[in-house]
Amino acid sequence: MRSEFPEVTLAEVQEIIARPTRKSKSVRSKKIGLKKYGRYPLYFAALERYRESGDVTHLAEAQGLRNRMAKDFLFEMRCQGERRTYRLPATASLRTVRQIAALKFSTFEDLEAQWDEVNKYGI
Repeated sequence: MRSEFPEVTLAEVQEIIARPTRKSKSVRSKKIGLKKYGRYPLYFAALERYRESGDVTHLAEAQGLRNRMAKDFLFEMRCQGERRTYRLPATASLRTVRQIAALKFSTFEDLEAQWDEVNKYGI
C-alpha cells in the first residue's frame, strides 16, 4: 500500500480508519402517538410518580390507564329514576371530561343544554 500511495503517512491512514462513517443521531424527539388521547396526562403523571417513588401501585394505575387509553369516555347520567348513557371520544381533553363530570342538572333537557355549552367548540 505504501508503494501505491507514498504521500500518505501511517498517522493519516489511522485517522481515516478511525473516523466515524455515519453522522451522529439527530436531536429531534420522537413523536408520541398516545398524546392525542385525553387520558394521557393521567397516564404520564402515574408513570412519573412510579419513577420517583418506585411504588408498584402507581405502575398498576398507569397500566390500567394505558389499557383504557383508546376507549371512549362513558357517562351514565341519572335523573328522576331514569338513566341515560352519554359518550365522548377518547381524544376529548381531560378538562372537558372533568367539566362534564361536574355538571349539575335537574332534567335531561337541562343536562343536554349544559352538555352542548361545554362542547360548543367541538372536542
